[in-house]
Amino acid sequence: MKYYDISVHDNGENIYDHFYRTIQYKLYYPLLFSLPFNYSKQTISSQENFLFNIAGGLQEVKIKIQNSVIKGYHEYKIAPPIELPLRLTPQYANIHDEEAVLVWMPNEHSINEEILKSKNSQGITIKELVNPVSVIIGHVPRGLGRLLKQCMDKNVQVTCLATGKPRQSFPPWPHFSQKGGGVVIPCEYILTCKKNEAQELISKIKSSFQNVQGGEGMKISVINM
Repeated sequence: MKYYDISVHDNGENIYDHFYRTIQYKLYYPLLFSLPFNYSKQTISSQENFLFNIAGGLQEVKIKIQNSVIKGYHEYKIAPPIELPLRLTPQYANIHDEEAVLVWMPNEHSINEEILKSKNSQGITIKELVNPVSVIIGHVPRGLGRLLKQCMDKNVQVTCLATGKPRQSFPPWPHFSQKGGGVVIPCEYILTCKKNEAQELISKIKSSFQNVQGGEGMKISVINM
């Protein structure tokens, strides 16, 4: 395939320098160059910008679902440490909710020694909570779990961070004494995806809020990596 005419680039850059720079792009983004581009002095600048846009779309972003909770504390009674990334897995055996997603302590090998020696709000060391196997913290609110399960099935990385200690459910979540209420763990869920997939995913997240009791209180923020 012909990429270049031997000429000077529109902005005055020597074409050999430009060629070297684009070879660098090819090393990092080889799939982009399977496209049938026909480089010339007139088109090279606009096509380069197009490549930059595509390459930018391949970068990752983090989408945070904030003001959410982990449910199920009444069953598992484990308080995770604040700001430690927690694992999520689908709970296929849940006969009451086929879209249920569990929240777990991370595996021991993924936690540094200093954190392993620290204690949670119950006075239990983190090492005890993950050794010999990690333990269940709770589950994602019904309605949101369906979306997160779909994301995990598509290899979108999903994690959870506790942002507070276990407490009685608070508005807009159902009252402590009502159905769907109880003790919850304040948290945020974090999804890592390609930048060019973010807008569609954000739309799906917003739609899922309508299916969650208390979902109107959740917010979305995006962090470029």
